[in-house]
Amino acid sequence: MKDGYEVHFLPKVKVVTLVLQDFRGRSFTRTVRRTGILQILFDFYAAMVPAAAVSPGIFMYRGEPVKSQQTPAGLGMEDWDRIYFLPSIPGEVAEEKPENYLTLRVVDINRILPDVHLTMRSSDKLKVLMDLYKATVLPREAYVKFTFLLNGRRLNGEETPAFLETEDGDMADCFPYL
Repeated sequence: MKDGYEVHFLPKVKVVTLVLQDFRGRSFTRTVRRTGILQILFDFYAAMVPAAAVSPGIFMYRGEPVKSQQTPAGLGMEDWDRIYFLPSIPGEVAEEKPENYLTLRVVDINRILPDVHLTMRSSDKLKVLMDLYKATVLPREAYVKFTFLLNGRRLNGEETPAFLETEDGDMADCFPYL
């Protein structure tokens, strides 16, 4: 091996960042594995918008209904593709309290691991974002630790975006180490 070659010890995990838009015009962004089932994205939406969990509806991609067991790879999805949630019976949607949502991004400072995006409530703990990053970008058997920084502050996971005065689109830096 010659000097200057980079050695990577982790196999590359393929991810895709998808946007789920609902009938109220809200957009929810989440990075998922290309081979993961869409049920992960549907569950994420139901957790973010509890009224959606009780409202019957369908998820549409490119004008066609999608099933929970389909994968982004199987549907040929690319970054920033949109899936739409439409209620089955208009007018039968439960009311919900307004939430303050923002989308954050995690970036590997070495630019080896892919970026991860997540829409979350400003009152959610940042541990949700940190755990998603680890679960999404690493092979299941990998043993890697991470340090996360947001606006120059080291995160422990207990902070919330509201506490850190985080804004929509802010980026957290990730420092992986063995």
